[in-house]
Amino acid sequence: MTRVGHSKRLRIVVPLILPLTLCASPALAASGHFSKPLGLTPRQNTQPVNGQRIAVNDSGQMIAVWQQANQLQARTFVGGSWSLATAITQEADSAALFDLAESSPSQGLAVFSLTSSGQTSAQYSFFAAGTWSAPQALPSTPGAAVVNARVGFDGQGKATVLWVEKTGAACAVMTSTGTAATGWSTPQHLGDGCYPYIQFSENAAGEAVVGLGAPGVGRHGGSPWIVSGRNKAGSWSALVNLGTGEYATPPSVAIAENGAAVATFSDASLGVMYSRRSRTDGSWSAPDIVYGAVPAVATAVAMSKNGTAVVVFNGYYTNVPPAPLLSATLPKGSFQWSDPVTVTAPSSEIDTFTVKTTPAGTFAVGWSGYLTNTSGPAMGASLLAPGALAWMTSVLDTDASDSGTYPSPFSTDIAVAGGRAAALWNNYDKHATAIDQIKISTANVK
Repeated sequence: MTRVGHSKRLRIVVPLILPLTLCASPALAASGHFSKPLGLTPRQNTQPVNGQRIAVNDSGQMIAVWQQANQLQARTFVGGSWSLATAITQEADSAALFDLAESSPSQGLAVFSLTSSGQTSAQYSFFAAGTWSAPQALPSTPGAAVVNARVGFDGQGKATVLWVEKTGAACAVMTSTGTAATGWSTPQHLGDGCYPYIQFSENAAGEAVVGLGAPGVGRHGGSPWIVSGRNKAGSWSALVNLGTGEYATPPSVAIAENGAAVATFSDASLGVMYSRRSRTDGSWSAPDIVYGAVPAVATAVAMSKNGTAVVVFNGYYTNVPPAPLLSATLPKGSFQWSDPVTVTAPSSEIDTFTVKTTPAGTFAVGWSGYLTNTSGPAMGASLLAPGALAWMTSVLDTDASDSGTYPSPFSTDIAVAGGRAAALWNNYDKHATAIDQIKISTANVK
């Protein structure tokens, strides 16, 4: 089986010592402790799997979607058990997942690129009443190619899709809202620009923020920091360029239920930075420093219901390890970020990560990278309970080849809602390194 885009690395084989004892239950584990990993794809599967995403709603329903060979497949967790795998797209077509979201009324939405009969388009499928709808085209401009797309739901089950489309050399940022029953509204043009990086966050009231980025231009060029926001009335502000920096990273955004929002990004000289969005007029503040003792590293931010923000970032460049994960907290109503604390061990190298939060303020990070006490890469999750100062980290899976030489780790997606955290990743099956397997682990959280 050929893997594209994963460089081989040599790691010294060291016996694995887990920092936590994993619960034996495949469904749910004790509070804060992740369950024993459960395979969502069979061990007999010889097709490569990747692009996995997980979504959870307030009632505890989970939706997992992944790409298996060229087909999108999904499983749902309802009533204490997982459904059989369902194909969202046809096996003869070629699909790649853009994004996945789930709403409180037990509705899901997947957006993806689909190539059928030689034609590529952006498509969507709603999950409602236990079934996936047949793929249909997003309301993008005819003839335009969709570069990327993101989706979210408000508290009433209305979905928002936001995408960047390209016609010739020109690009436009577009958005639309809708439901499975009503379809999509007339698309709204937010601005122009070719931004392959999109990050989207929405609260129950329908307020939303988006962060847009692109590869840097020139020897020391970095991504621009493009942001915009939507108010309760559904009106989007114009795209705002907060600037850029040396080797600058794209913005990550988050919005709280009270309407407070932040964007985080980084610069080689100034470190991790942020901007706040005004709850009054939707304006964005001038970029300021969160932590200046790191270079231009990836950031990810989340906000709890009351407006507390946590930003997670690498301690250094991942190609010059160690590059552990650090985090800083901005308490509700404060203008002062806390000093950073470690999320993973100082000697670790974390290649990919994402952060989410429950309304009550439990922050969860899904990560993949290299630890000092594992053979090859590890996939794991870290939890920060409300009011806690230290993260609790769980190693969920490790190199199954036992060789110490392994492709770069696959990403670990994470979702939290309804008192549940769910981590989803792919790895070799421990019985055969020629077989991929999608795995999930869950934990009860506040």
